[in-house]
Order: sequence, then C-alpha cells, then structure tokens
Amino acid sequence: MLPKTTTILLSLLAALSAAAPAAAETRGVERPPDVQLNCPTIQYEPGQRMLVDFFAMDPDGGDVAISWDMDDDGAYDDPGPDPAWPNENEARFTTRGPHTIRAKAVDDEGHEVADECVVRILDHAPKAVIEVRSTYGFENTTIGLDATGSQDRDGTIVGYEWDLDGDGSYEQSGPKTTVAFPKPGRYPVGLRVTDDAGNTATAQQSLRVSSLVAHIGAIRGVKVTKKRTKRNPAKPHGRFSVNGDVTRIDAFTLTRLPKMAVMDYWCEGSGCFRGTNPVKQLRTRAIFDFPLIGWEMRAGDTILIKVDCPGFKVRTIRITARAGQPPLVR
Repeated sequence: MLPKTTTILLSLLAALSAAAPAAAETRGVERPPDVQLNCPTIQYEPGQRMLVDFFAMDPDGGDVAISWDMDDDGAYDDPGPDPAWPNENEARFTTRGPHTIRAKAVDDEGHEVADECVVRILDHAPKAVIEVRSTYGFENTTIGLDATGSQDRDGTIVGYEWDLDGDGSYEQSGPKTTVAFPKPGRYPVGLRVTDDAGNTATAQQSLRVSSLVAHIGAIRGVKVTKKRTKRNPAKPHGRFSVNGDVTRIDAFTLTRLPKMAVMDYWCEGSGCFRGTNPVKQLRTRAIFDFPLIGWEMRAGDTILIKVDCPGFKVRTIRITARAGQPPLVR
C-alpha cells in the first residue's frame, strides 16, 4: 500500500493532465470581431450631411477591416471614415424616407459580422403652381392654364388634377388644360398635384371674364345697353355640296358686317363631324370668309353663327342640313 501522501500527489497529477488539453483547446478558439453602429435619431433634410458613430474591435487582439454601405444600395463599396475622425463616417441622402446604413467587420482570421442602423429623411409635400398668361379674358374665349411650374423638392410630381368649375371636385387631369366661360363674371379654378410619395398640394386662381362686345364698345365710345335699336345688316353667302344626307361646306362668307363685329360659330346635332365647341372671331372689315370650308353635317344638324356688335341687335344665322338638297340658310 502506498503512503497517503503519495496517493494525494498522484491524484493531483491526474487532474492536471486531464485539464491541460481543455485549456489548450480554449486558448485556440478564435472569437469573431465586433462592430456597432449608432445612427442619429433626428430627421434630416434631403442632401443634408449626417455623421454615423461606430465602434469596431477584435476581442482576440487582431486587426479588423471594415467595409461600408452608406447609400442603402446593399453593396459594401462606399468610402470609409476620414482618418482625422476614425470613429465616425459621413452619409448624405437626397431622397425621402428611411434609409439603412450598414457596416461589415472582418478580422484577420476571416470571421465577419455586420451591423446596421436606420436614418430618416424628411418627406416634403409638393408645391402647386398655376401659371396663366392673363387672368383676364372674355366670354367663350379659351384661357390656357399651365401647372408645369409646380415642384417637389424631394421627389417628382406624378399627378395633376384640375377643378375648372369651382365646385371642389377635380374633374380633369394633365399638366396643362384650357377653360372657357359662357358669360362675364369671376370664376375660381383649382389645381391639385400629387408627388411620387402620395403627398398632395393645392393652388387656386381667380379668373375675370368680361364681355368682348362691351370691351369693343368702350374702345369705340359706344355705350352697350340692353336696348339695341339698329338692325344687324350681316348677310350670309354659301356654297355647299350634298351627298345623300351629308352636307359639306365648300365656301361661306358674311358681308355687310358692322365694324368690330364679334362672331361665335358652332355646330349642333348628333352628326356634326367637328365644331361642336364655340369658336370666337373678331373682324374689323365688312366682309369675312369663314374658316368653315370642309365642315360636314348630317341632315338635321345646324351650324349657328352669332354676330354681335355694340349698338346693333344680335343676329344669329342658321345653316340647317337637309337630306338630298341644299341646306336651309336663314
């Protein structure tokens, strides 16, 4: 039997022998690097410079290489920090909304880890702008409206809508449009624009519409009243071609027109090929060749020509198509 002291010594030697491989194995384990990003929490203006703090290390004391995705495209190919400020990197975003910044750390053993944080860029509403050559016009005269001057500082405008009758409903679309009003007065028009993020903005414009006849009367020194005593002497002359129920205007002239006469002409009827919207003409001479050549009508359709001039009664000339025979002009 071994002495008690010898037994204790052998037990200690056996324990040390068993612990040595485990300790050696523990010393040989490589731990991954560590990287941490700290993004600012405030919202930035588009294009504004922001700084992202970061921390990176290798717990095993090795070197760490860091690659960056500072433009939120998913690729780690962006520049690193300025050597003068090694613990912060710079980012700029020109588009609205949240953007993700990423950093990937790789140690000298090839282990890699990544971290990311989110920054937020302010989302601005667009600006609606109505441009019009003149806010002053005449009845039944087309006024052009242009919204192409509208802007969106952090995106693009994708929708233009128009309220042309002042009822609050936007019934027409497009960056440009036209409007005409049948009688003098003040008329509000509205514009609503929408950007690519769904933000909207509106603008309003007041249009003043006056009587062209009254305007001409003022120029001529003629007071326009509801009482018109002079008979309107305008006389129509036309040449037509008839093919079945289709009537074609080959030529049309008005003679004996009062000076500075204002004329509106349009077509009424389901068979009108064109010209259903009133067209206004102003002529200073007594004879006027109407630009009606080529206009076609079907039987029952009527072209109306309204001749108006200060001091004279309004005269409306009607050209009514008839099947198989020349139109009735009266």
